[in-house]
Amino acid sequence: MLDLIVLATETDNRKLQEKIKYLKNIFKEERRIIISSVAINDKAWNCIVSESDETRLSMWLKGMEFAKNEYVCLLHDDVELSRQSLKQMCSIMELDDMVGAVNPKTNNNTFHSNAISYDIKSEVKNISLKKNDIPNTTMQLHDFCILARRDVLLQALKKLEQRKYNSSLFVSILLSWEIMKQGYLLAIADTIVEHASSGKEDMMYMASRDKANFQKEYDISIAYSSLIRTDILKMVAVDNPKAIILDVGCSCGGNLMLLRTFLRQTELYGIEINPVAADVANSFGNVLCEDVEKLDRKDWQNKFDIILIGDCLEHLHDPWNVLGKIVKYLKPTGEIIISLPNINHISILKYMIDGRFPYEDAGILDRTHLRFFTREGVEMMLGNAGLEITNLRQNVIPLDEREVFLRDTLTQLSAHPQIQKEFESFQYIAKAQRIQHFTSIVIINHNLYEYTKNLINSIRQFTPAYTYEIIVVDNGSTDASLPYLMQQNDVKVIVNEENKGFPMGCNQGMKAARGNEILLLNNDTLVTPNWLSNLRNALYSDSHIGAVGPMTNYCSNCQQIEVPYDNKLDVQSMKEMEEFAGRYNVSDSSKWHKWMKLVGYCMLMRREVYDKIGDMDEIFSPGNYEDDDYSMRIRQAGYELLLCKDTFIHHFGSISFGVMSAKKRDEYMKLQYVNRQKFLLKYNLDESYGNYHSFIADMKLEGMNGAVLMYNSGSSVDLYNLASNNSGMQIYGTTKNKYDLQIGSSFPLLYVADINDFLSVLKGKYVCIIIADDWTKIADKNKFIEDIEDFLLPNGWLVYMNENEEVTYMQKE
Repeated sequence: MLDLIVLATETDNRKLQEKIKYLKNIFKEERRIIISSVAINDKAWNCIVSESDETRLSMWLKGMEFAKNEYVCLLHDDVELSRQSLKQMCSIMELDDMVGAVNPKTNNNTFHSNAISYDIKSEVKNISLKKNDIPNTTMQLHDFCILARRDVLLQALKKLEQRKYNSSLFVSILLSWEIMKQGYLLAIADTIVEHASSGKEDMMYMASRDKANFQKEYDISIAYSSLIRTDILKMVAVDNPKAIILDVGCSCGGNLMLLRTFLRQTELYGIEINPVAADVANSFGNVLCEDVEKLDRKDWQNKFDIILIGDCLEHLHDPWNVLGKIVKYLKPTGEIIISLPNINHISILKYMIDGRFPYEDAGILDRTHLRFFTREGVEMMLGNAGLEITNLRQNVIPLDEREVFLRDTLTQLSAHPQIQKEFESFQYIAKAQRIQHFTSIVIINHNLYEYTKNLINSIRQFTPAYTYEIIVVDNGSTDASLPYLMQQNDVKVIVNEENKGFPMGCNQGMKAARGNEILLLNNDTLVTPNWLSNLRNALYSDSHIGAVGPMTNYCSNCQQIEVPYDNKLDVQSMKEMEEFAGRYNVSDSSKWHKWMKLVGYCMLMRREVYDKIGDMDEIFSPGNYEDDDYSMRIRQAGYELLLCKDTFIHHFGSISFGVMSAKKRDEYMKLQYVNRQKFLLKYNLDESYGNYHSFIADMKLEGMNGAVLMYNSGSSVDLYNLASNNSGMQIYGTTKNKYDLQIGSSFPLLYVADINDFLSVLKGKYVCIIIADDWTKIADKNKFIEDIEDFLLPNGWLVYMNENEEVTYMQKE
């Protein structure tokens, strides 16, 4: 049983009696209450006589005083309600305890939102997670026929008792809000009732009067407040029932409501600046009432699987900054879905041809819009925020005859191949995800305007758009560098009034970096085809790789190769350089080699490496050995360095050195010596650090497999060269310096203080044993060689260098 409360607007007693007779025949068991302006003499009814100035809310509340059953049905007297319809409405709440109130569908939309006349479930059928018997939920019921849980409805009406609204529309909005704020869903039953349109003019008058009061009191757009963006939700794919979703600018929570309907276990969050709307939306999730432009939630870093931003960014002063901030709240594998109006729609061009730009209450020219976007603007904003579009849809609306004519005419005048579609697109909806690899390129500049300009142009030419940011730290340049840099919209410039040197400048740039990779790049370089993708392939080939570097035409550390062009900044040389690099830069994992250090002219590292080891050591300012130090710290942190012999970039090299005076060169060489001593002292290294033997750099043990051991290698380049030339071999070394055992090496090291102790550490059989030092200290060399042979495999090699630096190769028979 339930209580049936009927609001009677009929003043003709005879007609009212006929309606009551009809209802008595249909509802024989329900307790019946009628609220009317005239008294009804019928024992089957509890009659409440309403006063002429009484509001609709107060009349409903009076009726509720007589209600005792679990369910209550509020009914207008011009609705033809059947028992079957009532049963279907009851069954929804019986099957789902999250539903607090239900409407039927109706044939009459004069006073009701379109939500009642269509099936929302079919609108969001692309939501991947399904549940049986999901109710057809809505954000707004209408009081022409509401079936509700008695306690829920009573509490809602009491909250609204003092409101003076008499329009059915606004009473319905307020009732819907209060029911949802109790944590319940509103639903539409799959049944249709007849609803006459009596009192249409009076109702329209009341609605018009109440609209002004409503908007003044709540500062909410009625058209937008309860909007459910089914076009956005169609792009949501939730395979994880515990997904965490954020709706930015959620208003009263229409999207959150529908997500809650389908996804009962998800964590839902929202941001809404209007406190009334935020209070309603909080029914469905955790909603912050906050200005998104001031939002700063460090606890939200990498939190959300899905972030929705529906028609919000165009209302902000700095949407670019907001989007960049929100991206940090997205999980690395998460998705953002945004909706933005298209200012390039043909209707706007039609206005402008007529000399108009009419701001409106809603639409593309909404008077609250602060920013305007075209398709390109949408793509640029997402790209600059480190996002790549995975799906882009256009919302279109029918064009009038003149708009069709303008579209066809202007399409012929444009060189843009997709311009017709852009003219037709009223709105863009884009799904995007974090660019998997977003690189912050840090460049230090000091008075090398021409080289810096050419480097930036080469980055733009050979690096996919929106996969990187350029950060230039200008160290007190007095040439044309700074005016040029300040005009580049895609360059973040950090200005130092004086030359703070390379390490400090790099630290400034790395602090400003927002990429998941950081690249240190000299400004006297030029990048080449496939340079960054090749380096990334190597960097992410193994989780233990911390940083990678390429080959070039001018460099130390075995990173230099011969090139078939001149090292000149002229058109012909640079054309030949690009052709050479295009042939050279073919990704090949067999050409990636563990390396002891990487020269800082071009070093790509994971963000996690920087987060773990921190800034460059500024004791090496203004420069020299800061890259040796940084390479050492990366290896000490447990990462490997890779030299990528499949990647080439051009390096002019020592440009500043070449124009130095003799005095300045002397000072530079002295600085290099001083910083080397600082580095050696910091790690307790001896003077042999960084040295290597040229014969080892070329040593290849063809057709053999096993272990190679080098005496007194230390943590040296020799071991890395051996590994580079002899893929698959196990490389071992020994050291006299116990500190070598602590600083970290890519290859196992044994402590051997003297050549005469060397035999005592040998175990097993070796393909090759190399002795490049201390050969003169061996007293009985023949005996030593005989003993060494016992530790060589058949056909194994003993290689040694004598006091005259002559290399001898002895193969075991």
